Amino acid sequence: MFNEKQYLSKISQLRNRYSNKIDFTGNEGYMRNYFLTRANLFHLAPEMVKDGNDFEFFKNILFYQSWSGIDEQQFDFVPEADIDGRLDFLVDIDEKPRIFCTYHLGSYRMLNLLLTNLGVNFSLVIDNHTVETQGEKFKRLIEEFKQEMNPKIKNEFKILNAESPSIGLQMMREIKSGRSLVFYIDGNTGVGGVHRHDDKLTQINFLGKKFFARKGIAFISHATQTPIIPVLSHRVGDVEVKVNFYDAIIPSKQTEREIYCQQTTQRIYDLFSDVLRKYPEQWEGWLYVHKYMDIPSLIRPLENVAVRFEELENNVHFTFDKQRFGVFSIREQAYVFDRNTYMSHTIAPNIKDMLVAFNWQPTITKDNIMDTLGNNYIPINHLLSKQIITINR
Repeated sequence: MFNEKQYLSKISQLRNRYSNKIDFTGNEGYMRNYFLTRANLFHLAPEMVKDGNDFEFFKNILFYQSWSGIDEQQFDFVPEADIDGRLDFLVDIDEKPRIFCTYHLGSYRMLNLLLTNLGVNFSLVIDNHTVETQGEKFKRLIEEFKQEMNPKIKNEFKILNAESPSIGLQMMREIKSGRSLVFYIDGNTGVGGVHRHDDKLTQINFLGKKFFARKGIAFISHATQTPIIPVLSHRVGDVEVKVNFYDAIIPSKQTEREIYCQQTTQRIYDLFSDVLRKYPEQWEGWLYVHKYMDIPSLIRPLENVAVRFEELENNVHFTFDKQRFGVFSIREQAYVFDRNTYMSHTIAPNIKDMLVAFNWQPTITKDNIMDTLGNNYIPINHLLSKQIITINR
C-alpha cells in the first residue's frame, strides 16, 4: 500500500536540497551545465522562463530529474499513476508488439515499471553509457518490483544497446519474437552517438527551430509494420502522476518509408511540444538539447569591432553582458561562455576575476582594467573583438 507520508517526506527533503538557500556557483559542473541550459532556453523557448529567472528554472530541472530517481524505487507508487488514453493494445500485445516512444519528462522512469505491472514483454533501447552505468540496476529494479508487487507477473525484460552496429537487426528480431520496444526519443542516441548529423537523422521543427531527431524508431515501425504508441508523463502536485498513452501511429506500406519517417517523427515531437509548454521545468532534456539543434542556423555573424583598448581615453567605462556571457572554470581553467554562439573562450585567472567583478558593479573603467592587466592589451582586445566586454555609451 502506498505510504503517502513517507513519499512526501522524501520529496520535501529533495526540494530543500534544490531550494534558493543552496548556492551552486562554486560547483564547476553545475555552472557549466547552467550556462548551456540557459542558452538552450534562450534559443528555443525564452517565454517559458518565469520572470526571466533562468537559474531558478535550472535548479527546478535538476529537482525534477532527481525526483524521477525516487519514483523509480518507490514501487508502491506505480499503481497510483493516473493513466489516460486507451490501453486496448494489451488485448493482443503478445502477438502484435508495439513500439512505445517516450520522453525524459515528468516521472519518466516509471514507464518501465508501469509496463511491467501491465504484463508487457519489452526491450528497453538505451545508449552505451546508460547500459554500462545503469543497465544492471534497471534489471534488478524490474525483478525487485515483480517480487514485491506481484510475483505472478511473468513478463520478460531485456536491454538493447542503441549504439550496437547490429541494433537494427536486433530490434527487428525482438519484434518478430513478440517483444515490444521502449525508446526515449529525446535522448537521441544511436549508432555513432549523439554528435552525428547524418542520414540516420531527420530534420524537423521543434519549438519553432530546426532540430535533428533520430528516425530509427519510425524506420523500424515502417520496416516491421509495428504501431508506435507515444507515451507522456507529467506531474500534477506532489503525489499525482499522469501517464498518457496516445493513439497508436499506424504505419502504411503505401507510404514511402522516408516520408513516413519524417512525418511520424515530426508528429511525435508535436505531441511532446504541446505538453512541454505546460510543464517545461519537468523536462531534463533542457540540459542537453543543444546536441541536436541546428546551431549554425541560429548564429548571427558578429559585427566587426575595430576598437583598440590602448587607443581609448582612460576614463572610458566598459560593461559586461551577464545575460549573454557566463564565466566558469573546469579543473582550474577558466572560460567565458557565449550564449548566442555556444562557444567557450579560454581566459586567464585575472581576466576571470575582472569579469566576475561586474557582478558587483555595472561598469569598470579603463584605469580599473589597467590596474589588473598592466600594459598587456592582447587579452582585453580579444574580449572587445568578441563583444564579451563593450564600451558603455
